[in-house]
Amino acid sequence: MWAGETVSEAGTAISELALPTLAVLRFRAGPLAVGVLVACLRLPFPFLALPVGAMVDRFSRRRLAIAADVALAAVVAAIPILDVRGMLHLWTLDIFALLIGACSVVFDVALLAFIPSLVGNRLLPTAMARFEVTFGTASVAGPGLGGILVQAFGATRAIIGDAVSYLVSLACLLGLRTREAAAAATDIGIRGSMAEGVRFVFGDPVLRSLVVFVGLAIIGSHAVEGIEVLFAYRSLHLTPGELGGALMAMGAGDLVGTVFLARMLRPLGPGRAIAITGAIAAGITAFMPLGLVAPPLLVLIAVFVTAGAFSAVEDIGQVTLRTLLTEDRMRGRMTAIFRTVFWGAWPVGSILGGAVAAGVGTAQTIIGASLLAAAASLAMLLTPAGRVRRLPDAEGS
Repeated sequence: MWAGETVSEAGTAISELALPTLAVLRFRAGPLAVGVLVACLRLPFPFLALPVGAMVDRFSRRRLAIAADVALAAVVAAIPILDVRGMLHLWTLDIFALLIGACSVVFDVALLAFIPSLVGNRLLPTAMARFEVTFGTASVAGPGLGGILVQAFGATRAIIGDAVSYLVSLACLLGLRTREAAAAATDIGIRGSMAEGVRFVFGDPVLRSLVVFVGLAIIGSHAVEGIEVLFAYRSLHLTPGELGGALMAMGAGDLVGTVFLARMLRPLGPGRAIAITGAIAAGITAFMPLGLVAPPLLVLIAVFVTAGAFSAVEDIGQVTLRTLLTEDRMRGRMTAIFRTVFWGAWPVGSILGGAVAAGVGTAQTIIGASLLAAAASLAMLLTPAGRVRRLPDAEGS
């Protein structure tokens, strides 16, 4: 699973650079159009994650992930095919982004709920750290490879690499022989299962604090992400290869944070580590506009390395903490609720960022959104989540 997810994440990183690049350079998209395109990749989450979470707790998580990989490979492969036939437009990119997002809902919720079945609670923190290494490795390889492929072959042909990556992930999942625990028998129905999950998450003070304050920070962070490609191309005048290289630095920072920084911050306890590292990761992006007066590539590399390192620690901490606080029969729904809020906040931030940037400018929007996200993360220090001093034990007590 780890190997397949590493390749799949690298492929996803290629598309996440290629799609907005295609919109900006081929279709001359403005800030709002780019924000909408980026938002479409995550827009299905607030609508589909809860029912998908209830399904994940009732059926085989591995089989659901396999079905999602098949669908993702087919959807992504259709983009270059339509381009060859001259049928690709800006609005069709939005449709494809929505379809990719819908399939990703199923895959991500099923994957995160399945990981504890492979490793058990005792080794869960180690497993989550290794998956964070996966994300870091993919972030190093994906954007750089994506930038090179876009520059050499064009954005639509570069996307073929993402389709291939889903087939690799599919082959790895098919090779797994781990037995899943049987789903708990229930007769409360999908709607009742969804309601039970919502009551569980928002009834627990630590989980409630995490979902609210990290969600608020995500709105600001993704207001920046929705327009940073436009800022890099139009204001800093970078090429796709240069932007891909700069984004590789974020992956390198992710690896540094996972391997070294997480250990250094362990004495803080998970609650304070999540809040502080999240604030630093968000706040550092306010320095991106320095690229207007200093060497832009060096500025972006410094910002992305720092953001990657600290966001890695935040991600490991909050995913591990919330998973250990949840019994296995609820993990699909818990993950779905967090995905609903977190990735539902993603399109909200992207659209807001694009709309504000169209009125006041990209640089000003990047600075303001970054500082708001950092403030939301720091505010978590005052909540029950911020006061957690150690991870729950192997039994989840």
